[in-house]
Amino acid sequence: MWLTVVLLLCSQFILGAANQALTFDADCDGQDIFDAVDVALRHYNDEKQDDNQFILHRITEARTRPENDGGTHYFVKYEIYESSCAVKSGKVWQECDYKRSEAETGACSAHVLINKELKINDVIFQNCSYIAILDPLTYSYYPCRGCWKPIDFNSVELLRIVKNAIETMTWIGSHPFHFDLEEMKNASRQVVCGWNYKMVYTVRQTNCSKSEVPDLTPQCKIDTNGISGNCETTAYIGPNHFIQVISQICKTDTGFCLFCRTEVDPNDPELRDLLRQVIDEYNSDNNHTNLYNIFSVGRAKKEGLGGTMYDVSFTMKETNCTKSVYAILEDECQISESSSTFDCDVKFNVTNKAIKVHSIPQCFEIMGSVLGPLLFLSLGDCNRGLVS
Repeated sequence: MWLTVVLLLCSQFILGAANQALTFDADCDGQDIFDAVDVALRHYNDEKQDDNQFILHRITEARTRPENDGGTHYFVKYEIYESSCAVKSGKVWQECDYKRSEAETGACSAHVLINKELKINDVIFQNCSYIAILDPLTYSYYPCRGCWKPIDFNSVELLRIVKNAIETMTWIGSHPFHFDLEEMKNASRQVVCGWNYKMVYTVRQTNCSKSEVPDLTPQCKIDTNGISGNCETTAYIGPNHFIQVISQICKTDTGFCLFCRTEVDPNDPELRDLLRQVIDEYNSDNNHTNLYNIFSVGRAKKEGLGGTMYDVSFTMKETNCTKSVYAILEDECQISESSSTFDCDVKFNVTNKAIKVHSIPQCFEIMGSVLGPLLFLSLGDCNRGLVS
């Protein structure tokens, strides 16, 4: 019996040593390590039955062990601080602030398995022990949880955000070529309910034109003689890891805006034809007796995201054509000058196959110089396509 126990202990020691040999030191400030600690801390707070949640103070040690199936084991040590949020408050720890009086601190060790492809986030083992109850005066010595902190320029997560921002800039901007990252200048991250990122970097034109290559590919190389630009971008990533570009400024040394939308002549024949299709769809969907037509076009801009996105303001008025006689507008349908005028805004996306309304037009009836009651002009479902 004792021999069996000794053999079992020895085998566990050997296995543990073998597993330890397969682990690798990791950067405590890395995004993947932060994600693993986030999983562990959420699990710990979920297990608590009363009192307050804990928030992350700092990560002190991290090791990883990759698996052949794409998963990764994370072995982390981190320190926690009692927050002002109750465990049943419905908030995640990133939304909470430090408790300012009689706050407990703790130290945790955790083994977390994450496999993004299989959507696995498992806490294999975790142990947390309380250290002490801090005096309120000690609070001021703790670093700000919501402060901006510099991050590694080579972070995979950071590069993913920058690539996304550049892709958005490329398609919205009017420049005919794709751009790619040339050099990172500065990057920092802030913990909120998710993560805010601030980045400063330079981009440069590639040898791939947007008309010939729809998306940036590995074959697209930076053109050393191409136009370059300086960018400042703020982005947000929520707990679901969806990237949202909050603000972006990208300009060349000469001041040309690489991210700006293109102004469109209100009398542009192509724009007028597209708006005719939009107004035809409106007329087919509403229950008015007469057909409406566009009276004048004001502001019109376009961008190249996913085709060509138009943002247009226009006025419209009722015509003399009744829907009982005319299915769509004809040349003889004349605007009734005495009818009410409506100011409208609409966004629609044009691909090589269809027009897709991006947002339902919002229209205000003009009564002298005063805006009348709000009227939503329904164009049906926002995803409906109007075949051109």
